[in-house]
Amino acid sequence: MMTVILTGGQSRRMGRDKALLETEDGAMSLALARRFTVLGPVAFSVDRSGRFPNGGFPELVDHYPGCGPINGIYSAFQDTDADYILLTGTDMPNGSPALAQELLAQIGGCSACVIRRKNGFLEPLFAVYHRSCLECVARHLRSGQNSLMQVLCQISVREISETVFPQWDLRQILWNLNTPQAYLQYCQANDLNLYSSKYNFR
Repeated sequence: MMTVILTGGQSRRMGRDKALLETEDGAMSLALARRFTVLGPVAFSVDRSGRFPNGGFPELVDHYPGCGPINGIYSAFQDTDADYILLTGTDMPNGSPALAQELLAQIGGCSACVIRRKNGFLEPLFAVYHRSCLECVARHLRSGQNSLMQVLCQISVREISETVFPQWDLRQILWNLNTPQAYLQYCQANDLNLYSSKYNFR
């Protein structure tokens, strides 16, 4: 399974490129990439090549700029021979390879395996996708539609309730850092002296 780390967002709420946020293991994007190599190859989904140091990991450049995370699925299956991908965001610093392996094991013959959270919503940005979803994804992109949730409505999806995973704290694993305040909370939770309120970030 290939891990595809989404880095193409505009980071408007964060105020700086989230791929470059610091962690105790270096830039968040590279720390995630190194962690997920235990699953197989890792690539960055990017809006443009060379935006940040990629550590030698391949870049999958958006075929349809501005169309969001759906680009990561399309580029992964269009530009590589991967049959399965884990799609995850660069702003999910606590992502778990073990949880990803469990999703892969549960996908069966479906085109995607997605967690349904306790609040009732699906989590499409830490999910496993099979190559069989490519046709649907391509059709949406060609027609100017970029909703990943709409894609999930039109492919076969294995939904896994969050309650099935009591051994993992999914609130932490799927924590999404979208704002400086969230990044500050992450730094405090991990006892990291990386955040500066005066300059936003060091």
